[in-house]
Amino acid sequence: YITLAKKYGLLVTGGSDCHGKVKGETRIGRLKAPYEIVERLKETKRNLKR
Repeated sequence: YITLAKKYGLLVTGGSDCHGKVKGETRIGRLKAPYEIVERLKETKRNLKR
């Protein structure tokens, strides 16, 4: 996933979905993505051609 995103210049974000059975307690919303992602999303939006 990350390799493809880098190859095609895509942004990587934290997902909100959960697939299948996992060991331990995993709840939606417990994993956090760095704030850098929000900053990159904002920067990308500013640079979009309208």
